[in-house]
Amino acid sequence: GQRITASPRTVRRRVMLGAAVAALLAAALLAVRLAGTGWRRDATVHVEAAGTVIRGSDSRGRPTWEVPVESTVQNTIRVDLDGDGDDETVVSASDTLHDRTTAPMKSEVVVVNRRGEVVSRRHPEDVLPTWPFEFPKALVPFPQLLDLDGDNLPEVVLRCNQRGFYPAAIVVYWPQRQLWEPLKFHTGHLTDVATVPGSSPTRLQFLAVNNLLGGLPVVGEFVVGPPGVGNDLEEPAPSWLADAAPQRSELSWYTVLGE
Repeated sequence: GQRITASPRTVRRRVMLGAAVAALLAAALLAVRLAGTGWRRDATVHVEAAGTVIRGSDSRGRPTWEVPVESTVQNTIRVDLDGDGDDETVVSASDTLHDRTTAPMKSEVVVVNRRGEVVSRRHPEDVLPTWPFEFPKALVPFPQLLDLDGDNLPEVVLRCNQRGFYPAAIVVYWPQRQLWEPLKFHTGHLTDVATVPGSSPTRLQFLAVNNLLGGLPVVGEFVVGPPGVGNDLEEPAPSWLADAAPQRSELSWYTVLGE
């Protein structure tokens, strides 16, 4: 048959078309590789909590995941709890006297990692084995970060005040053990807690208002037992202490500050 020879222009077009196809394939392969290393829409770079949702978002502000909570978010803390270089988000949620139209819901504390996985979720009310006060066990938890076991990683310490009255409790979450424990009851409103630097075993100081002493400010200190030991609030309080709740944590001292 007759042999047909392509013109130089046709050859150039074919070469350019082949090069373009190769470039597209290379770009597609690069995109797949980058997607596998985290350069993708669902790479979470920001976590926020508001209303009744904890939400992750990417670098362009697009949502990557959502975790619902049962009541209104009150406090949010970003912190590396496990020492892996990635922050977890600790969220406390509760209803308040102002937004309550029915019986109060249990409060909630949720720990979420950057991937949107729930590391831990508890109702502080459920952590307390007893509640020796006449008022309902309806708490507003306020989280603080304190190193209670000396490993240079923080534990989550909750000051849990009763919603409308004065009883309160201190609760701790030990992240390394995934353990929640009660530490102490108090008849008054807890305003702050802090560790005593360099103490071993760890001593925890608290500032409060004592309702049984006419609303006077008080400060006290107690020894925190290791995780799972001595933190179960079973023993009665000393008779001289105007703090009638049972408590096992060893009290070091308790002082009324006066008016």
